[in-house]
Amino acid sequence: MIPENALEEITKNLDPNLVIAEKKEDIQLKLSQFPALELDKFLEDVRNGIYPMTAFGVPSPHQPQRETVKSPVVIPLVKSPTPEPTEFETRRVIHMQCNVESVEEGAKYHLTLLLKLDDKLNRHLSCDMLPHENVQEMAEELVQLGLISEVDQNKIASLLEESFSQALQ
Repeated sequence: MIPENALEEITKNLDPNLVIAEKKEDIQLKLSQFPALELDKFLEDVRNGIYPMTAFGVPSPHQPQRETVKSPVVIPLVKSPTPEPTEFETRRVIHMQCNVESVEEGAKYHLTLLLKLDDKLNRHLSCDMLPHENVQEMAEELVQLGLISEVDQNKIASLLEESFSQALQ
């Protein structure tokens, strides 16, 4: 087992002018610039992949610089009423539970939807709904927002419909 202060013991015997990192802009980071605790944390972060070490060895001779091409910014003329998802949900729902409670004496309802996805992730969704809102549209919106898979849309819509019909009784 390596003791916690092993890094301090090793680094106090090293030359303080030892270069431990070098950036592209010819900036050198020396051992003396880092307290042992910060260096230990930095090295742990590198081990965990927060700061990936992507290049090893001596840099190659000057390579011709390519001019970067900038794409024009496209501003959408019409904004959609709901935001578009960056990715669609691919995980399937393996367990779902829905609770609908009356709020303000039936003027609106509070919906709580608990979903367990196939990778064991729990998703807790809640919102207020008016009695005339369509649960099928709500399920479609959950797909559009990337919260549920399109494959599970009908299953979620059926659960919402069943829960609302029980709450209205």
